[in-house]
Amino acid sequence: MGEVRRVLIVGSSTASYSEAGPQSSEYALLESYLGRARPETDWRCEAELIYLTRSMAERTLAAVQERRPDVVVLRLVGGNFFNEYVIERLRQISPLAYRWSRDVAEWLRRLGGGGPHGLDTPRGWIYRLPRWLMAKTVGTAPRIRVEEAIAVVSATLDGLLQHEDLTTVVRLPSYPKTSDTNLKDYELRVRLFDRSVREYCERRRVPYYDWAEVRRMAGDERRIGGDGWHPVLDTRDLDARSMAAAVLLAVDGPSEVRLAPSSLEAVGLQA
Repeated sequence: MGEVRRVLIVGSSTASYSEAGPQSSEYALLESYLGRARPETDWRCEAELIYLTRSMAERTLAAVQERRPDVVVLRLVGGNFFNEYVIERLRQISPLAYRWSRDVAEWLRRLGGGGPHGLDTPRGWIYRLPRWLMAKTVGTAPRIRVEEAIAVVSATLDGLLQHEDLTTVVRLPSYPKTSDTNLKDYELRVRLFDRSVREYCERRRVPYYDWAEVRRMAGDERRIGGDGWHPVLDTRDLDARSMAAAVLLAVDGPSEVRLAPSSLEAVGLQA
């Protein structure tokens, strides 16, 4: 085996989730695809659970300091700024009410079948009805405002770019709507975030690709697995394949900053 290259995925729990052992996790699939494409390199992939919150920059840079990767994939998800939650509104009103209601909400969610919204059956109303009533009376709020999300991503990339020997790749989100999505401001928030992150990457020459575009080109439909939270294996496999292609293009020094699906497909990674 040749040189060792370490790849760190920074993002949500989907990057490390597996319903059938670690080998079907996204980071393990990424490692497998990289190994197939460049067997002369000893690829070692890991995932760090870091959401798009106010502490993302600090936590990401700490993870880089600890793990010493050669490549970081900033796997962005957008739900924290385009979705709205009763629990976040309660946090704004009263920290005490937030702590109490968080436990109650989790208990009701389990009674309603689990997942973020309970089962899509009459049983799920055990969770959905109280949430609807609270939303009407208390209100909702995002976990982070979109302007803050943009600033946090910029600060994270600023810090990563200080490491001259580190290759950074950005995966833009696919912005799936859920029952928590603020439909009124959804398009505005998504357009603002998407445009701002693209402009940053192009200005600072950070390779990036559009996961939503990859999914559309592949005809991938949003399906959630049996745990009620994470995408099914087929979607995670597509995610890992496109991510592997983006990593290979980035370490080779891409001529284009925006890695379009056509350039990802040209790498030739197959399921």
